[in-house]
Amino acid sequence: NEFTLSLWVDPVRYVPASAIISIHQADGTNLFQLICSISGYLIVAFCYQGCGSFQYGYAVYPSATGSQMVLSTGLTADEVAAKSKTAHHLTLTWNCTRGDANLGTTSSSYIKLYQDGLVIGEGTLNACLNMPLVPDSFADDDLTRPTPWEIGSEYDAGTLDEHEENVAVTPSNFLHATLDDFTVWKRILTDEEVGSVVNDAIPH
Repeated sequence: NEFTLSLWVDPVRYVPASAIISIHQADGTNLFQLICSISGYLIVAFCYQGCGSFQYGYAVYPSATGSQMVLSTGLTADEVAAKSKTAHHLTLTWNCTRGDANLGTTSSSYIKLYQDGLVIGEGTLNACLNMPLVPDSFADDDLTRPTPWEIGSEYDAGTLDEHEENVAVTPSNFLHATLDDFTVWKRILTDEEVGSVVNDAIPH
């Protein structure tokens, strides 16, 4: 129900709607995406299982526009967005509160996105991720099973077995960048820990 992921992203060139990290079902259905959008970073979650009913949530950070200051960064939204074209360390923390259909409650996730150790956005998404997110718990021919983390692209629906066995996807939305130090923790890192990760993980 909670995790932290982090990595260095050094774009070769900026391509709008390019996927940094994503997870899908084996039929190409989106489950999770962290995308470089024109205005900043787009975070999307889709929940088809384990939320009681289908739920979808998204956020774009920085969420401020123009000359508005973005939280504690001391930068405007335009300045933060412009910096997305240079090398940055990104950290995303994710804390899911799962709903109960019998009680009429819905799932939600509290997320925080850091750029170079500073929070550039945080808030609540109206969805958790599908559970379980473990491909081994599904049959090999079950196209609703989640794929492993996809780094530097996302999937669209495609022809079965064309990209890989028992998967019906076509890669798309390629990220033109060098990536390094991709790490996932099964817990939420504190602000101090995120700062330590940035200082210790020097991009090659």
